[in-house]
Amino acid sequence: EGALTLMTVHKSKGLEFPVVVLVDTSWRKNSIERGLLLHDPQIGLACRVLDVATNQLERPYLHRRAGLLREMREDAERRRLLYVAATRAQDYLLVGGQVARNKKDGTLRGEGWLGWLIDAFDLQDAERQPEHVRDYPWGSIRMSFPEAAAGDTEGGGGGGMERTGWDSPNVREAQPFAGVVPAPSGLLSEPRFRRDAAARSLTGAQMADLGGIYLPDVGALYKRRLRRSLLHDAPATIETVTARRRRPVGRKLGEIVLKALRWWRFPGDGDLASLLRRYAWEEGIVEPAQQQEAVERALKLLDDIRATDLYRWIEDAADVYRAVPFVYDTGSRTAHGTIDVLFRRVDGTWALVQYTTTFIGGDATESAIANHAQRYHLQLGVQAAAARDQLSRSTAQPIVPDAFIHYIRHAQTIAVPASAWQGALDTLESTIGDLLG
Repeated sequence: EGALTLMTVHKSKGLEFPVVVLVDTSWRKNSIERGLLLHDPQIGLACRVLDVATNQLERPYLHRRAGLLREMREDAERRRLLYVAATRAQDYLLVGGQVARNKKDGTLRGEGWLGWLIDAFDLQDAERQPEHVRDYPWGSIRMSFPEAAAGDTEGGGGGGMERTGWDSPNVREAQPFAGVVPAPSGLLSEPRFRRDAAARSLTGAQMADLGGIYLPDVGALYKRRLRRSLLHDAPATIETVTARRRRPVGRKLGEIVLKALRWWRFPGDGDLASLLRRYAWEEGIVEPAQQQEAVERALKLLDDIRATDLYRWIEDAADVYRAVPFVYDTGSRTAHGTIDVLFRRVDGTWALVQYTTTFIGGDATESAIANHAQRYHLQLGVQAAAARDQLSRSTAQPIVPDAFIHYIRHAQTIAVPASAWQGALDTLESTIGDLLG
């Protein structure tokens, strides 16, 4: 608490913070298109050529073309990084950098990320005031211009960029910092954010863990795992290290089968065995004997699925959508993930299915599997609610899809009534309260 985390944009992927600060956003990478030797994936190597008459290295067409393509790739990558960096913020995004004024019309301009943001939000005409606010439908942008140090003028300083009070020696050397330069209102005050801010955006896997924290015997495990995922908690227990080698096939088998199901491939479909072997390699199973075992077991599971009612439902469906991404806003938080299968039956009704590769040991009766499926009611609930809202909007009539969980390793499909998944959704806030204490 009260700590500041410094990281690169690449390291921040997948993380979110109440407050994110992007510093030195007016930095611009120097041009790289004029190097002596350039390489382009399409053109190949391109070099500058010596003009004997002038004794100068000239840039022939291929060199200029390779340089332009490299600049375009670099530009696209920098824009992607800006998007990643800016979307890490949950409540506040603070952007700092240097700006300049065009000498002709006095409009604001900037380099690098800051320049792109100025252009994107049409901030060129922003006046130089201690604080300048622009309101938008989604929120507001608050710009602050610290007062210029004595003797500085607009356009002065390095590279034509404005020097401000933040660059003054009085500011750099002063102790304490506060009071030397008037602090922009709102920027240096303590931010306020909700206690459950870490749980405002939840993935499908986190929803599954959240739905299992009340289960007997395993609830404490899911609660510890979810707290570590959301709050970066230290583990409550340290697992014992063992020298016994665990077999990777069983652990990765489910992912291999799921990949095949996304393409709806089954035994007898051409080069399925070769495809499964490739999936096994992608999952880290590289030894030939283990690969062969993974392929044989995956073929058996896919053959078992083909014998189920679920297979016939999907085969007979009028429309089938696989791996459908979704976002569902509960009003207090957002859930996002992927619906494994969403399909419309011939009679016009809709259904969705979530696959699970969980293996239930012991007496895996249909009743035992149905009891275990309670863990997934919350995860399936956000999927069904998201599908319900989207289908209802697109058809202009209320549509509630039937929801199912299919246990791949048991070839069992469990129906989850709307009352069950809606009930799980209704307890979402109290469940998160119990999780975060």
